[in-house]
Formats: sequence, structure tokens, C-alpha cells
Amino acid sequence: MLHFEDFHVGETVSFGGYDVIQDEIDAYAGEFHPLSARHGETDVTSIWHVCAMMMRMMCEGFLLDATSQGAPGVEEIVQHAPVRAGERLRMRRTVLNARRSNSRPDLGLVHFRFEVLNAAGELKLACRNWILFSTREVPA
Repeated sequence: MLHFEDFHVGETVSFGGYDVIQDEIDAYAGEFHPLSARHGETDVTSIWHVCAMMMRMMCEGFLLDATSQGAPGVEEIVQHAPVRAGERLRMRRTVLNARRSNSRPDLGLVHFRFEVLNAAGELKLACRNWILFSTREVPA
């Protein structure tokens, strides 16, 4: 189980694996992004679909095995290149900052940069946000 103390500033970890398939793009577009087909982007996912894929990889890659207490929000999301059917995605997380909560010493805040890349290493999407984690020990 990962705790606040397990995340070190400067540490970069790669994880995940997600195959982007056309049927999933079509289902997502039909439900949440119906204009994509009108613009001829039938094999391209929307940024929100990529965010959903990213969240799944994050959960499977480390969050479900961590003491995560949620996040106060996302600071920035940047789509660097379109994600297309047939690509295999992976992720990289970098710890930008980490600090204990002043008001809740049983919690620590970790500032991450998350990147979604394809198998060739091309950056597709990046975001920055803080995540709260329980600490192993509460200072006296």
C-alpha cells in the first residue's frame, strides 16, 4: 500500500497499458461527443475520452494500491497530439512537489505531472494536479 512517504520529489515512474480500439471510440463519441463524427474524426478520441483512459491507467497503475484520499482538482490538461484507434497508450508520472498538510498531519499532498504516451513515446496528453495520501505515521 502506497502512502505519502512513498512519493519522492523528482521520481518518475512509468506504468499502464491501454489499447485504443475503434468500437470504444465510436461508443464514447455516440454517448458523449456526437459532433466528432460530423468533423470527420471517426478514428480520433476526444480529450475527455483520453482523460478517462488516463484515469483507468492511474487507478490500475497505483491509485487502487494507495492510500489516496482524493484530489482537490486538476490544474492543467494539455492535449499534445490526437489519440487514434490502434494505438497502445502508457503513462508516466513525475513527482513535482510533496508536503504534509498543515491542518491535517495525517495527510500529505503530492503534486504530480502525468503524461500519456503512445508505444513510440509520442506525448499525447499531459496534466498536473495534487493528490492527497494518508501518511504512515502522524507526527506527535
